[in-house]
Amino acid sequence: SDLNQVGATNTADGCGSGHKFISEDLGISFCYPDKYGNNSIAVKQENNKVYVYWAGSSPESGQSVEIFEKDRVDTLKTAIEKHFQLSNYKDCSVDESTTKYNTKNGATTAELSYPFNTTSDGPWFSSGYCPDGYEMTNGIRYFYTTPDSNKFLFFSIGQYSIDLSDGRTWQDTIKLIDSTFKFTDETADWQMYTNSEYGFEFKYPKNWKTTGGGQTICEGDCFNKDNIQIVKVAYGVNADGSINDRNSYLGRLTNGEYLKISIIGGEGYYYINDVNAIKGGPSPTVYLVGAEEIFLMNFNIFDSSKTSLGEAEKLFKQILSTFKFIEKENNSGNDEGAG
Repeated sequence: SDLNQVGATNTADGCGSGHKFISEDLGISFCYPDKYGNNSIAVKQENNKVYVYWAGSSPESGQSVEIFEKDRVDTLKTAIEKHFQLSNYKDCSVDESTTKYNTKNGATTAELSYPFNTTSDGPWFSSGYCPDGYEMTNGIRYFYTTPDSNKFLFFSIGQYSIDLSDGRTWQDTIKLIDSTFKFTDETADWQMYTNSEYGFEFKYPKNWKTTGGGQTICEGDCFNKDNIQIVKVAYGVNADGSINDRNSYLGRLTNGEYLKISIIGGEGYYYINDVNAIKGGPSPTVYLVGAEEIFLMNFNIFDSSKTSLGEAEKLFKQILSTFKFIEKENNSGNDEGAG
């Protein structure tokens, strides 16, 4: 049913005893086995991502391929640098190869690498050097494209393989086919808020506006409406005499209770704040960690009967996808505050 929902087809053409997944809108096809060991294999497409996983488990726990657009004339390296804005990640580099992984028929692959820290447990742990979720790990992760293609792929495989009866992995059988699929940017006509004093910017919906010197953005006239607030986290001494500084914050944020998300030029730690929830209910919240300051950003739902938590999270995450730490401008007389 997952295949039918996205208009993909499932045949055994050219796949031996396996199946073929074809997505005409994404412009890819590949073969996969009916079973691997004792596990039945399932395939599911969600937006621009296709999961290959054990049937009965969550798609996110399996392997995947993600599809991105690129200019046909761009190399894989250039396409990655453009899409992920790698100029904001000074220690992240693209390592291209024409011999590693499935590089038949002139294909090129690439990995995102960064300085190896000999004091850590290995480069596969999140480091903040590269976009989170796309950096090199101790498992298999790589980008892929073919000559003159208008798309490139990202494979997240992990440490095990899902093989066909002839020994090929499903990702070895990938083919790029013509498609009319266009990735739409829902934030294309949004407004941009820039805070040059604290060094960050983000986009927000065109029918929203900023108030309070940029500390709050809200819909329409802001009266009895949903709103998003961003404030600078204050350091200092707590009532019990303990020090509340950057290191203590980072210690709490990295203890596993928060979801780490990719933020250009920094890191984000996301959670749902349901403490003291009132009329609006739980609040999607994120700590935004830059090179110096930490900011707290949260979505306040005014009336949960009008805006669900899911709707609030979707909009909030769209805004966060545009958030970027930028270089500060000193002594600017037109800076807007962040509280």
